[in-house]
Amino acid sequence: MTDKKDTVQQVANTIIERLENFSGEWEKPFFSSFARNITTKKAYRGINILILNFAAAVNGFTSAVWGTYRQWQEKGFQVKKGEKSTTIVFWKPVSYKCEVENSETGELEIIENQACVARSYPVFNGSQVEGFGEDVEKAEFTVKENVMAFFENTDIYYSYGENVAAYDSKNDIVLLPNKDKFKTESGFVSTVAHETIHATGHKGRLNRDFKGKFGSEDYAFEELIADIGAGFVAGYLGYDYQFSKNNLAYLQSWLKVLKNDKKAIFKACSEAQKAFDYLMMFQEMGREAV
Repeated sequence: MTDKKDTVQQVANTIIERLENFSGEWEKPFFSSFARNITTKKAYRGINILILNFAAAVNGFTSAVWGTYRQWQEKGFQVKKGEKSTTIVFWKPVSYKCEVENSETGELEIIENQACVARSYPVFNGSQVEGFGEDVEKAEFTVKENVMAFFENTDIYYSYGENVAAYDSKNDIVLLPNKDKFKTESGFVSTVAHETIHATGHKGRLNRDFKGKFGSEDYAFEELIADIGAGFVAGYLGYDYQFSKNNLAYLQSWLKVLKNDKKAIFKACSEAQKAFDYLMMFQEMGREAV
C-alpha cells in the first residue's frame, strides 16, 4: 500500500517540477480533451485531471482515453513496449480500530474510525497503445454549438462589451469583452470559463475567500483554482485550455504556494472540482426539465 504522505509529496513535486520547467509561451494546452477511463467511460476528477493533462502535454499524447495495463489488455489492446506509465491517485476509505478512554468510566474502549488513504495506480494513454484510435472510444459529450448555453444556464450574470475580462465580486457579475475581441474561439471560451469559476466562489454560492490582495498567497491560490476549474469546464465543452499571458505572471506566486504547502495542489483541485460540479448541477437541472 502506498503511503499517503509519500503519494501527496510525489504528486506535488511532479507538478512543481513541471510548472518550473515551463518558460515563455505555453506552447501546448494546459488542459485538453476531458480525460476518461477506457473501461468505465467515466471522466477522471480532481487532481487526476491535472496529472493526466500535464502528462499529455509533456509527452505529446493526443488521446483522451487512459487505462491501467490490465484494462487495456481486457479491451484487447497491448501497451507498446518500453512505454512509461503515469501515476494517478485515488482516495480509498479504510476503517481502523483504536483505543480511547471513556470520559465517564475512565476505562479504555475500542472504537472504529474511518480515514481516507491515497492509493496510486499506473495508467497508460491511448497514444501508448498498439492499434488504439479515438474513433474506437469517442467522447460522449460535445457541445461546441451550445457553449454559451452552458454558461447562461447558471445563476451567474454576464455583461459583454466591457474593456476587461474580470469577475466583479462586489456586484456579483462577470465582465467580458465581446466575442469578436478575442483571437480564437478557444481563447474566448477559456476566458469566460476562468471568470465563471471565480464567480462560483461568491458568498451566495460556494463562499470561497476573496480577501487576498494581488500578489498574496491567498490571491494566487484563488487564481490557481480558477485556472484549474476553467480547464475542467473547457475540457468538458471540447476545447483546449491555455493560460493567458496575464495568468503566466502569477506562476511564481503559484509555485510559492505549492512549495509552502504540498497539499495545496490537492486543495486547489478539490475546490476547482466543487466549482465545476456547481456549474454542472445547473446543466443536469436543465436536462431534467426538458
